[in-house]
Amino acid sequence: MTHRTILRYPCHGRWVRALLCTLGFAVQAWAAPTLPVPDLGKPQPVALTQDVPPPFPSMAASRAPAGAPNVVVVMLDDVGFGAAGTFGGPVPTPTLDALAHSGLRYNTFHTTGICTPTRASLLTGRNSHAVGVGNVMNTPAPYPGRNGFLLPSAATVAEVLRQNGYATALFGKWHLTPASEETPKGPFDRWPTRQGFERFYGFLDGESHQYEPVLIDGTTPVTRPDRPNYHLTEDLVDHTIAWMHQSKDLAPEKPFFVYLATGATHAPLHVPKEWIDRFHGQFDQGWDKEREETLARQKKLGVIPADTALTPRPAQLPAWSSLSPDRRRVASRLMETYAGFLAHTDAQIGRLVETLRDMHQLDNTMFIYIVGDNGASAEGGLFGTLNVMGNLQGVSESVEQDLARIDDIGSTRTYPHYPAGWAWAMDAPFQWTKQVASHLGGIRNPMVISWPDRIKDQGGLRSQFSHISDIMPTILEAAHIEAPAIVNGVAQQPIDGASLIYSFDDAKAPTHHPTQYFEVYGNRSIYHDGWMASAFHGRPPWALLGAKRRSFDEDNWELYNLDRDFSQAHDLAKSDPAKLRAMKDMFWAEAARNKVLPLLSESITDSGDTYGKRTHFTFHEGFQGVMENAMPRLAGRSYRISADVIMPASGGEGVIAAVGGDSGGWTLYVDHDGVPNYFYNLFGVEHLALKGNAPLPAGPVKVGFDFAYDGGGFGKGAKVTLMVGGKAVASGRLARTAPIFFSIDEPFDVGTDSGSPVGNYRPNYRFTGRFSEVALDLQ
Repeated sequence: MTHRTILRYPCHGRWVRALLCTLGFAVQAWAAPTLPVPDLGKPQPVALTQDVPPPFPSMAASRAPAGAPNVVVVMLDDVGFGAAGTFGGPVPTPTLDALAHSGLRYNTFHTTGICTPTRASLLTGRNSHAVGVGNVMNTPAPYPGRNGFLLPSAATVAEVLRQNGYATALFGKWHLTPASEETPKGPFDRWPTRQGFERFYGFLDGESHQYEPVLIDGTTPVTRPDRPNYHLTEDLVDHTIAWMHQSKDLAPEKPFFVYLATGATHAPLHVPKEWIDRFHGQFDQGWDKEREETLARQKKLGVIPADTALTPRPAQLPAWSSLSPDRRRVASRLMETYAGFLAHTDAQIGRLVETLRDMHQLDNTMFIYIVGDNGASAEGGLFGTLNVMGNLQGVSESVEQDLARIDDIGSTRTYPHYPAGWAWAMDAPFQWTKQVASHLGGIRNPMVISWPDRIKDQGGLRSQFSHISDIMPTILEAAHIEAPAIVNGVAQQPIDGASLIYSFDDAKAPTHHPTQYFEVYGNRSIYHDGWMASAFHGRPPWALLGAKRRSFDEDNWELYNLDRDFSQAHDLAKSDPAKLRAMKDMFWAEAARNKVLPLLSESITDSGDTYGKRTHFTFHEGFQGVMENAMPRLAGRSYRISADVIMPASGGEGVIAAVGGDSGGWTLYVDHDGVPNYFYNLFGVEHLALKGNAPLPAGPVKVGFDFAYDGGGFGKGAKVTLMVGGKAVASGRLARTAPIFFSIDEPFDVGTDSGSPVGNYRPNYRFTGRFSEVALDLQ
C-alpha cells in the first residue's frame, strides 16, 4: 500500500489540521495537557492511513518511590488514655497489644482535644486553626481560623500520596465538610474524593448510628447493606478489606494508603448484647475505684512513670458513692456497653490486620493505630443517658425511665452515652476529658506504630512529645516523598508537624516537636520543652446550654513541669511566676501565628441559615439523605408541610416526609391501612402521635400538617394539626420541643426514611404511591 505522509511538528498542529482538512481528511483533535506526552524531537513522518497502528505512547501514571510501604492509619473516636488494656485500661484490646508487640507504643502523643480539628491536623500536617478548622465542624465561627473551610494551601497527605503513585481510600468518618456543602448539590471540593481519596465509603458528619447509618459512597447517598445483625464498624472493615484486595489484585506493585476512621466509640454506644454481657458486673465498683485500679495497671505495664500521681476528681463531678443505687445500676450498664463497644471495635481492626498478614503485606505496612481523636467524652452528662442528643439540649429521662429500658441499652432502641464520671475514669491518670484542651485528659491519646520491616525495637516505648500533626510528615518520610511546595497550582503553607521516624531507632532522642499550643472553646494551653501552662475556661464539657459564662481574664493559669510530673498533678504557678509569664506570652504568640484569635467561649455558634430569607421550598421524589443540619432550620419556629400525593387503588403506604431518626425527629407517613399519621419523638422522653380518621382515597390528595410553635425561646411547646384535603383530621399539643436540633447524623427525606426510623415502622419505609411535590413553608 502506498502511504501519503506529512511532517508533524509539535508546535504546528493548527496549520497541519487545516492542510489535512483541505485535502479531504477527517481530523480529530486530541490533547491531554495533564498527562505526559512523548518527546517528538525532530519532525516525524506520520502515515495518513495504516492497517495496524503502532503501540500507544506510554502514559503511565506516576510511580511511588522505591521501597515505599503501604500505610494504614486507624483512628478511633472518643477513646481516652486510660481505656484500652494495652495502656492499662479495663478493656482488653488484643489487636492493639499485638501491634504494640511488633512495633512501638507512644505514651506522650497528643491530639487537639476535639474531633474535627484533630482530623484536619492529621491529614494536613498543620495546626488546625492554621488551616481554617479550629472549631468542630458543627460549630464554625466567622473567623479565618474557625470557619470550617479547609484551605487548598494545606493539601492532605492523601492528595500528596495520590500524586506520588499511591492508591488512596477512606472508610468511615470524615467530618471535614461544612454543613452548607453536605447536600448532593455540592460543591464537593471538601468531600473526601476531592481531598485526595480515590475511594470513600462512610459518613460525613461527626457521629453515626451504628445499626442504621446514613452512608455515602463517593458522593452518592446509599443505604446500608441489607443483612441480619448489621453493624457499621464491621461494614467499614469489610469494605476496607475488599478494597485492599482489589488494589493489590489490579496493581501488585502499587502501595496503598488506607485511612480507617471508625464511628466507634463515639456516642451512640451501639454494640451487640453479647459484647456488653462480657463485662457484666465489672464496673460496679464505680469510677473513683476504677481510676485507682487503672493507675496501678499502667505502672505495672510501664506505660507511665512509677512516680506518676493520680489527679483528683474535678469538683463538678459527683463521687460514685453519692449516687443512688438506681443511678449506679444504670451507670454501670452504660459503662459495660462502652467497654463492649471498644472491645468489639478492636476485634474488627484485628480482622484488618489478619487480612494484611494473609496478603503478605503486613511486614511492609506502616500501621498507625491512634486510640482516640481526643480524650474520652463527658458529653453524656453527670448520670449518663439513653439519648445523648436530648441530654445535650437539656431534655433528659428520669432514672425510672432509664431503669425500665435498661435491657435496651446498646440496641437500636436507644441512643446512649455513659456518665461523665466514666469518661474521667477512662482518661486516667489525667485531669478532665474531651473538649478540655487545657489539660491532658482532653488531649493525650495512646498510639501504636507497627512496621516490622523497619522498626527493630519491637515492643518498645517512646516518650518523646508528639502531636497529631506529626502523622503526615511521618508518612511522607516513610514513603520517601518530600513535602511539595505547590499542589494543584496552589503554594503550600509550611507543615507544622515533625516526622516521628527519628524515634524508631532511638528511645532517648530529643523530641523534634518542642512547642505546641492547644485550644478548644477557650480552654487553652501551651507546651514548650517539657513545660505546660494551662487555662481551663470554666464550662464543663457536658453543659451545652445554660452554662455560666465568664471572661477570659477570670481564668486561672496553671503551670506544670511535665518532665517530672507526667499526669499534670502539681501546679507550680505560684512558685515560678516568671516561667508562667513566659509560657503565657508564648501562647499568645503561637495563637496569633496560627489564627487562633479571637478566643471564643461558645460551644454553639450561629453559623447562619444557608437559605437566607427564603421561606418556601418544594421537594420531589428522590429527595433523600440530606442531613438535618444542611436543611432549613425548623427548631424554634412554626412551619407547614403539605404534600400532593397520588394514592394507588390499593396498598398505599410509607413515609411521605421525615426528619431525624429513632433518637428524635418527626415523620408524616401512611400506615399499612392507608391512614395518614404524624409522629413526633422528643428524644424518647415525650411523644405525640396523631392519626387520621380514615384511609386516604385513591388518586390525587393533599396531606400534611401545621406546626404552630408557641415562641418565647428554645424548646417551647407547639400545637400540631394533621391535615387531609385542607381540613384538620387530628390535632394535639407538645409541651416542649427540640431546642436546637434532633441529630447531627440523621437526614431529611421525602418518600422514605433513609436513616434510623423515626416511627414504629421498618427501615427505609418507602411510599408506594407517587408524588407531585412536598412543600415546606416557614412561618
